[in-house]
Amino acid sequence: MAPVVCASCGLANIPERSSCKQCGESLRAPAPVPTEENSVQLTLDERRDILDAEIVRQVTAGWRVVSRTDTTAQLLTDRGPNGCIGLLLLIFFVVPGILYMLLYKGSSSMYIDVDPFGQVRRTTHG
Repeated sequence: MAPVVCASCGLANIPERSSCKQCGESLRAPAPVPTEENSVQLTLDERRDILDAEIVRQVTAGWRVVSRTDTTAQLLTDRGPNGCIGLLLLIFFVVPGILYMLLYKGSSSMYIDVDPFGQVRRTTHG
């Protein structure tokens, strides 16, 4: 079966999970899609409030804000070294493997955008 991608953080989860392993967001409830009947566009202040709430939620999950505008934000989080690469380096090249495991500081980025209808789009990289 294909993995279920979390709409909140972008993590691929196994299909049997009902909530995201990383952020805890429900994987079962789809986000409402704006239609002709409910296509009321929000004001800039309302969109800013939605973005503020989303940023607070992501910051409590370990992300930090790098930049933001009224309706978009860029966040980063640090991640540790890749265990497989570290193990291979340790097996074949002991010193570089140790240095890699001690010094590697990777990061992941997330872009958050609030559209005119109040829908939050999250895009993760890294």
